[in-house]
Amino acid sequence: MLIYFLLFGFVMFTGMFQYSDVTVVNIKTTKKHYITGSTVAFALILVSVTFIEAMRGITVGEDLTGYLSWFEYYRAKPLNIQTLLDFSAFEPGFMLLYKVIGIISTTDHAFIAITSIIIVFLNMFFLYKNSKDFYLSVLLFFGFNHFFTSMVSLRQYIAIGLTMWILPSLNKKKIKKAIVLAIIAFFFHMTSIIATVCIFAAYMVRTKKKIIPWVLAISIIALPFAGKLFTFFTAFFPKYQLYYSLGAGGRIGKLRLIYILLEIALIIYVYITKDKDEEYTEYSLLLIPAIACGLLTSIPHIFRIGYYFDYFILLLIPKIVEDLKLNKAFMRFAVVAVSIVFFVYYLSVNPGNVVPYVFY
Repeated sequence: MLIYFLLFGFVMFTGMFQYSDVTVVNIKTTKKHYITGSTVAFALILVSVTFIEAMRGITVGEDLTGYLSWFEYYRAKPLNIQTLLDFSAFEPGFMLLYKVIGIISTTDHAFIAITSIIIVFLNMFFLYKNSKDFYLSVLLFFGFNHFFTSMVSLRQYIAIGLTMWILPSLNKKKIKKAIVLAIIAFFFHMTSIIATVCIFAAYMVRTKKKIIPWVLAISIIALPFAGKLFTFFTAFFPKYQLYYSLGAGGRIGKLRLIYILLEIALIIYVYITKDKDEEYTEYSLLLIPAIACGLLTSIPHIFRIGYYFDYFILLLIPKIVEDLKLNKAFMRFAVVAVSIVFFVYYLSVNPGNVVPYVFY
């Protein structure tokens, strides 16, 4: 557990470089070079988080041993079109990744290290390029359990790291790029198609802020039918019927209730105070599926679909704080404090069996 506190403390410290540029002096020429603080923060955070994820032992993360057994199987198995299109076990993107890693090395540690590098880079680089405050986004990434889950749900966090780029691509009118990203993400985790549809829908109505309360109300009213829609989804992708059998449904956990209330509060705040910024509308609309996933207790593991949409909190909160004209420093401190509290809580309940941390 200590290693996680040290990492979080290091991230908190190095992230502060973001708020001031760094000057590097060439000893031979005495010429000064200026590096933006955010670049320094990104580099230090990327290296430190990657190191901890990549150097972990096979017991860190409840799904890791399963991934490693399949790595042993797929790296030795000849791949053909029929195998790649058999979605019953793994998506073709991940099967290919198994094969590529197997060519590089056959050790378990190679698999852990390479997947960690991919996951951390995709997610940290996305936040670095798209967040209004990279430091706050990273602390929320830790506080809201994305860091721990990224060491468990490997396929999904590769897919998330790709899917999140769809919205920025659409906003820059790069439609073909968005479609390619959606396809690649789907080939790593098929549930990404649900997030992709919602992202395209949010983009298409980004100028119509007044529909936000209507979409929220309709989504809540339509919850009984949402379960049937997911059943329709699993008819095409039966492996995700597992979401019905894992755990027990029937109630909303206290922590999930906190997330739901936070997301509703953010949506209300945006609706009341933000008029012309289309990004605010997009982020608010994309929090609504997260709320729906939290309320849809009839499917015990539907919250995993919610990961895609909870992620937009990492963009929305920093954007709100950055746009404040008053009390910006206080609100930044509040976000840091909340991240610390949530991070400590998650460590105490050992999400995904990531505690104790052991080196490989």
